[in-house]
Amino acid sequence: MPIRVGVGAEAAAPVAKIRPRGYITGPRFPTTPARPAVAHLIRHWTALAPLAAAALLALATAIGERPWLLVGCGAALIAAVLAAVHHAEVIAHRVGEPLGTLVLALAVTVIEAALLLSLLVAGGAGMETLPRDTVYATVMIITTGVV
Repeated sequence: MPIRVGVGAEAAAPVAKIRPRGYITGPRFPTTPARPAVAHLIRHWTALAPLAAAALLALATAIGERPWLLVGCGAALIAAVLAAVHHAEVIAHRVGEPLGTLVLALAVTVIEAALLLSLLVAGGAGMETLPRDTVYATVMIITTGVV
């Protein structure tokens, strides 16, 4: 418990806790039976996002390309990439500074290569120049950032 700096009996009195205006002492939302389940899902989003992306991909190959399904696949792909980067960041914090940077760089490189490969496989004819253009654009972005 913090003590006031001073002299005499006044110095031993505890400092009153000052709460900001509008401070809520109880729970912000009413507790319902579904809340723990939702909290559990939110806590484990990094494991559920890639599974959802794989399920949507399997559904898209089974029933065909529908606009609503393609939007869902795109959102799930973004969530899966964010989950992969989150896992790489956790590993980077655990291994420390010099190796952590390499882990993050390797994770981003693998993600970029996987996305490029998926575009090449799905693109068909005329996609031969995509790797060249992508590498050229990456080199230009990196050299612009360095200079």
